[in-house]
Amino acid sequence: MTPNEFVKLYMQNCQYRKELSLMAAAIAEENGLVVVFGASDDLCEIRGAEDDEIDCFDGGEATIAGAKVKINWCKDGYSWTYDTDVPHECFDVYDTDGEKYCRGIVFSISDMKAKTFMSDDEIIKIFKHCTSIDGCTGCPNSNKSVKQCIGEMSKNILDIINRQNSKIESLQERLDIADEETQLAHKANITYICECEQNRLKSLKKLGEDIKAEITAYLYDAVPFPSVITDKIDELVNKAVGRKEKAE
Repeated sequence: MTPNEFVKLYMQNCQYRKELSLMAAAIAEENGLVVVFGASDDLCEIRGAEDDEIDCFDGGEATIAGAKVKINWCKDGYSWTYDTDVPHECFDVYDTDGEKYCRGIVFSISDMKAKTFMSDDEIIKIFKHCTSIDGCTGCPNSNKSVKQCIGEMSKNILDIINRQNSKIESLQERLDIADEETQLAHKANITYICECEQNRLKSLKKLGEDIKAEITAYLYDAVPFPSVITDKIDELVNKAVGRKEKAE
């Protein structure tokens, strides 16, 4: 059974929350068909040859049964629509008020397996033929019409650009994160160094005070001029910490 035949038999006048009966889902599975439709404002439902549910708040992209599918939120008058390069058939789902809610798709696993996706290197190799003096001679696409080749290559080149842009954006995000982490680490090191220096100064001051306390307690009567000694201690401590305090 083809996707077109399945849609005509089982996907007419679909109602939200009642899109696919258990029998229809079993028939889809038996025939290698994948049925995709939306639910709520953040879900993509998959039935048939693959049974799954994808979180897709505000849309996005997903790989469904090997097919790359773009999930669109609020487009063309529907809450949910889907775009894919794999051959497929569309069907409408209506809400309880009779308004269009979702435009779902049905595609075949066999079509998915039959479709070949070119790598970036393969696309670039073909594109080089388009810009060389040899033209189509030896080009893997030489068996296709000029119109078909141009159409496919235009899309493939755009795909490469989009993929490269995605890679660049991903790398930029990673660089931004790394830069932020570096700045945080640098700030943490500076803070630690400052704290260590402040503790050192406090320790020097406390040492001076402790020495003066000892002199006052035990040597005050034995030393002719104890204040000279304590003043000298203050002078030494201030010389050790004074410059640092002025710099802060």
